[in-house]
Amino acid sequence: GSCEFGEATALPSLRPRVEVSHCHVATRCAASPPLSASRLTPRSFAVLGICFWCSVRNRIAFAGAHLEIAGTAVRKHSLTICWAYASLLMGAIYCIVWAIAFVGVSSKLVEQRTVRDEASALEAVAYVLELLAFFWGVNFVRFSLHVVVSGTVGTWWAVAEPKDPTVGSIRRAFTTSCGSVAFAALLIAIIQTIRQMLREAQRYAMRNGGAVAACCLGFLHCLIRLIEDAARYISGYALVRVALFGEDFITAGRATFTMFRERGWTAVINDVIISRTLTLAMLLFGALTGVVGAGAAYFFIPGVGQDVKGAVALLAGLGGFILGMACCSIVSMVIESGVITAFVAFGEQPEGLRVNHPVLFQKMLEAWAEFYPDAVVAAG
Repeated sequence: GSCEFGEATALPSLRPRVEVSHCHVATRCAASPPLSASRLTPRSFAVLGICFWCSVRNRIAFAGAHLEIAGTAVRKHSLTICWAYASLLMGAIYCIVWAIAFVGVSSKLVEQRTVRDEASALEAVAYVLELLAFFWGVNFVRFSLHVVVSGTVGTWWAVAEPKDPTVGSIRRAFTTSCGSVAFAALLIAIIQTIRQMLREAQRYAMRNGGAVAACCLGFLHCLIRLIEDAARYISGYALVRVALFGEDFITAGRATFTMFRERGWTAVINDVIISRTLTLAMLLFGALTGVVGAGAAYFFIPGVGQDVKGAVALLAGLGGFILGMACCSIVSMVIESGVITAFVAFGEQPEGLRVNHPVLFQKMLEAWAEFYPDAVVAAG
């Protein structure tokens, strides 16, 4: 159950991140006062940006080669973009069905409460299972999209002119690779459910004056969030192996850990550079659609005063910015999955790219040779 080479998975947000907002309770309980946002001046951001650029400037070509390969494969097989929007629709439908089921189950359990009007253990268990079902379904949709994109890029990598690779990748994602996708989604869903329960316990402790308990729960919540981000990131790479080589998730996970031991920081830095590039592209595209929307609203709405025109143009510009960002984020998710696939595929099977796409292979070879000359020599 692999593409001509394998199959895939990925979701929007596969790179690790630290969200300080989730740790605010623990921070407040610390001895020192929290850092004020007013101290982060534009000059500070400029200095940080320059420091970041200086630290990664010699890796930009490396990241650019992966980004070019992913973009070329996705552009060649644009059905992946259509499937991304279809996945978004499937996710929305699942959320609606889940919400209806949640309301129905909760209402039924409330009717069966005892005279004391206290939540029963059955309600608590039902709530936890409902949360788990929600997170599981949402993650399954995201990961299945990631697998579809990886399988498409893997087939393009191994075959010069593949016929309908996305269709075959969709079929594999929901048949031979479905178990691995579901298992990965379940692991993340369990972590998310634990994190949500800790968050609610923290809020309960804060409402009842338990400052120490709230601080401890905030710390645990932050820790679980970091574990979730790491698990999601590693799962993204493991699911690429599921797509490319038809491995089960456990085997793919072990191979991914081996890969990270050998060149893990390069993968992370590569993803960070590409992430920032795609984020900038989303902002620029959102700004462009916002300006177009505001201009169209201002100049083509007749018969209203200047004040009304200005308000309508502002709303249209904001709506255009949000819509442009949303549309571009879907494409960015697909590109990120392709980038991860290129990273794994070149480390495991560079021959396919050399035979079928020699120009791109040469660019990748030059980029990899800068960091892994021994690996490139070994690959021939």
